[in-house]
Amino acid sequence: MQVEADGDLGGKCLMIDSLVGGRYFASWDKFGDTHQDVEILARARDTFGYDHTPRFALRGSGSDGNEKVYFAGFQTPQDENFIHKYTPTSTSVGSIEFVCSKDVWYWVRFRVEGNSLKTKAWRDGDGEPAWMIEETDDSHTQGWVGIGSYNSDPDFDWVGVATGGMTVPSPYLWVENCSHDNVVTPTDLTSNTLSA
Repeated sequence: MQVEADGDLGGKCLMIDSLVGGRYFASWDKFGDTHQDVEILARARDTFGYDHTPRFALRGSGSDGNEKVYFAGFQTPQDENFIHKYTPTSTSVGSIEFVCSKDVWYWVRFRVEGNSLKTKAWRDGDGEPAWMIEETDDSHTQGWVGIGSYNSDPDFDWVGVATGGMTVPSPYLWVENCSHDNVVTPTDLTSNTLSA
């Protein structure tokens, strides 16, 4: 992972720099690994134009070779917004057409509450839409929160997390009311590689 001076919100962004292909996630240690009802809101872009990037992970757990996680994201070549689960193979939970482009910032909101999984994606500057995908699954009951990629190098400009069934507020509201005790930095991340 690298910090680049290329982000719009705060002037910097986090880039996952993968030297070899594969599935990568970085979990936030500061949030712990026992979350059940959790939401992530993030602003990201695909800088490579390849499939399966970027990804937003909830309820991650397991050991090397036996990883489990729900993840959502958008894919530029396939033009889709999706939810998958990894158990330890990747299985689609739901997807919908979502036209997106390389090097353009998009927002993704991904929420898991009980056995309900919801996600939506939208281009930066557009209004936030209704949930685009709403599915149910009970494969993973709790775990860590993180960001990731597959075979590419996405940028993440802003990431917010809410636990306990709360909703992540707009980053513009968050920045104004931020308590610096709750800021997550790149040093709070642990990198994980999942088997392909």
